Amino acid sequence: MKSYELFKETVKERLKYVLPVEFRRGTIRIDHVEKVGETYESIGVKLEHVPAMVRVNLSDCYRKYQQGETIASIVEMIKDVIVENTHMQVPDWLTNYDIVKDKLFMRVRHHKNDGCTLQNYPHQRMCDLILTYQIEISNHNGQLNSAVVTNEMIKKFGVSLEQFEKDAMNSCKKNYPARIRDDYFSSEENHPKVVMVTNDQFLNGAAVLFYPETIPELLEIFPEGFILIPASIHELIAYSLSSRKDYEEIDKTIARCNTKYCDNKTSVLSTHAYVYDPEMNHLETSEEYCRRKDISYDPKTYEREKIKCENEVDEEEW
Repeated sequence: MKSYELFKETVKERLKYVLPVEFRRGTIRIDHVEKVGETYESIGVKLEHVPAMVRVNLSDCYRKYQQGETIASIVEMIKDVIVENTHMQVPDWLTNYDIVKDKLFMRVRHHKNDGCTLQNYPHQRMCDLILTYQIEISNHNGQLNSAVVTNEMIKKFGVSLEQFEKDAMNSCKKNYPARIRDDYFSSEENHPKVVMVTNDQFLNGAAVLFYPETIPELLEIFPEGFILIPASIHELIAYSLSSRKDYEEIDKTIARCNTKYCDNKTSVLSTHAYVYDPEMNHLETSEEYCRRKDISYDPKTYEREKIKCENEVDEEEW
């Protein structure tokens, strides 16, 4: 499997051969994009006569590649998204709340990954995780084209923040229903039970943590409490609080996952685990939990392991 860096260069090189003639006159660009709630690298074609460039999220594409899709099919998908959306104007319905409310969805990021100020955007917090709201404009096989919701937009919609948040939750639960899967990992005798927490599209699946039913459902599986591993912004891994005590080893696992399997600027959700202890009745970071329980924990473990992983030679690239 190609590394992310090699993957994006391969995609860029192949894309120029599948684009229609009128697009080949443009410039294929890979850009760093920073929006509220997300930071990622995109690929697109800049045309002189078109003011706005359609951007395709390369991190989402790489995730599909990791899940088994071929580079050829991914390049075709990117081409289709660019061609179909290049001349698309902002849809008229974007100001019609009766339509918008059924197209709302939520995205979760770690607060340190959010380089934009949040004061102009409706959001929620859980521990050090930030939830923001988006409007789905189009969804081409999991490649989302969306608009972030601002406080000013809510005022123009003519609804209260409370009503908006209620509508967003209903829309998200309808279009991206939660999935807590206990069949994703092989089950062995005397092996701790592990479940995956995501949605049915495996897209921005970490947002289901904010669904009101998710934590109670996890507590039915793990009444003693649970540990959450932030695999990416798309999924979380949960297992029993009583089954693991070495939180520094957990941080090492997260560092390896973030470095080797995520594009650090896009899909990484967090740099540490989270703990839900029923006696506290709220989510807390592993560092907060260890401090409260007087458990030995070095918060610098993640960074040391991350540097170690980055220095390892990727044999496939050689």
